[in-house]
Amino acid sequence: MPAIRKQKCLQKYLLVHILVCTVMSPTSFEVRAQTGSNGHDATEPEGMVDVAVNASQCGSADLAMMWVEHQIWFPSPGKDGCQQGAAGTHTFTLKPGFSGPLTVYPIEAIQPDDGTVSLWWNVWSDDPVWIDGSTGTVSGGSGNIAPQSHHIQAPALELKSVQFFGHEIVHDDGSVFPVPHWQRSDDSDYTPSPVAFVRNSTIEVEAIFQIDPDMNGQTLYIKGDGPGNLDFPVTVATVSENTLTVLVSALNQLPNIVTLFEPFTIEWQYAQASDATSWITAGTSENLLYVTFDEPNSHLNAPPLTRPIYHTLLHVGCHSAQGSATEASVLERIWEAFQSWHIAQITPDGTEGEPLTYYGTFDHTDVQTTAGLLQYNDGICDAWARAFIDTLKIQGLSYTTSIVTVEYIHNALLGSNGWFFVSEWTFQTPSNSDPDPDYPYENVKANPWVIHHDNDALPDFSIHWEHADVIDQQGIAGQSIENPHAIFQYHTVVYLSSQGTYNPEDTHYDPSYGERYNTLMEIDRIIAGYGYLSTPLFSQPVFHLQQNFDDGNFPFVYNVMLY
Repeated sequence: MPAIRKQKCLQKYLLVHILVCTVMSPTSFEVRAQTGSNGHDATEPEGMVDVAVNASQCGSADLAMMWVEHQIWFPSPGKDGCQQGAAGTHTFTLKPGFSGPLTVYPIEAIQPDDGTVSLWWNVWSDDPVWIDGSTGTVSGGSGNIAPQSHHIQAPALELKSVQFFGHEIVHDDGSVFPVPHWQRSDDSDYTPSPVAFVRNSTIEVEAIFQIDPDMNGQTLYIKGDGPGNLDFPVTVATVSENTLTVLVSALNQLPNIVTLFEPFTIEWQYAQASDATSWITAGTSENLLYVTFDEPNSHLNAPPLTRPIYHTLLHVGCHSAQGSATEASVLERIWEAFQSWHIAQITPDGTEGEPLTYYGTFDHTDVQTTAGLLQYNDGICDAWARAFIDTLKIQGLSYTTSIVTVEYIHNALLGSNGWFFVSEWTFQTPSNSDPDPDYPYENVKANPWVIHHDNDALPDFSIHWEHADVIDQQGIAGQSIENPHAIFQYHTVVYLSSQGTYNPEDTHYDPSYGERYNTLMEIDRIIAGYGYLSTPLFSQPVFHLQQNFDDGNFPFVYNVMLY
């Protein structure tokens, strides 16, 4: 595209030529403007328009200049829209990935009345370049342009992929995040894979670069600038088959605390000399990087249990326990996250997705595992107990972990399990004309008992009764549900031991409700009533209940299972 640059008159003219000095680095070189004898018109290199400068043009002449692709003027805006820089010594630095050749030559020199000299440069190439210049002054002489040119070749090197050697992380569906963890991509939907290391450990990484075929066999130097002091040292590598690969460890260890880098950024640079004063950026990799308290799953209760490092649970642990340096602190901070009643699925880029619910619908009453909870975003107490333990195990916490199941047994001889209602329920006057004196309240199931709603304004499900002496009220909240299902035959909580033995008089955790009990007996405080279920002939099933008064008399039994 042609471009016309207007120029004020030349008060004095200098014959200027370029003296090419030493190549300072693979990405910069130095040219020096010098005065000389009088001269006359000069012809521009191929692709440019001839520029004739003489005294007769003073005060009226326009200098016609042809833009070629990616032409750049050095170094800053000047008079009348032109770009002007001072004469003297200038250093030009190439943009990363520039493959050359580059031509540099002066357009004209201007010497104002104050005796200083300004030198106008034109720089162009088939590739874009960035120019960084230093300034100086020259004086004396007169004349006009005598352009010379200098062609240089710079290594064209670009980051292709990065792979970390840490712990394997899986998506919430159980599939493994792909490696390399970062790769160059034109896909706007591409998301780098997250990575995980243990606190106070050293990051090891492999970086692969794509390079111009003409550079095969040459030796280059690579380094990486990471967050803070987590830098990667200068490493020598030889180009082979158009690629360059380096395997390098960070100069310093990760912080000795649980943390999360959002993101962990490495700016990769290269040079042709290890002591180069100028380095060129070859690309930047960005990944979510999680730093756990200890080796994930290093203190499992018993082999051969293996637990995947689910991304959501890893994120919940590292995000909530950031800055923690002790096991007790990590536990407390993770428990606070479960107490918030808001655990959400984490997307690959680290943002929150759908919330995980406790009885969010009545479709997942058989979801008892961590995998099921993450698959359906919903699960029962067993799933939440396991997810809480797995979050701790991913952090490498050393507690012996147990799942404690609490049940009410109505008739041990008949093996009849009872039922209990979790707070809150209103116990109205019993209406049965011939009630069981021990269980005076009756709720008769409707048919259907569970109603599903398609209307977003209503809960996903609700319980319906043909008759009810006991009415459900807004009670204890569950995970992402204000008033979850509250009729059960059993409930599951978590016990953590630093001694390896179970003690019912010690603290228990209830992840489903975000409740912590000083002893197992304290579970009594969330039980509104309990009883049994009968199924009369030709009629609907009936719950027979008595009210629980939070007096420590809830007659439960429990079972302990290591997990």
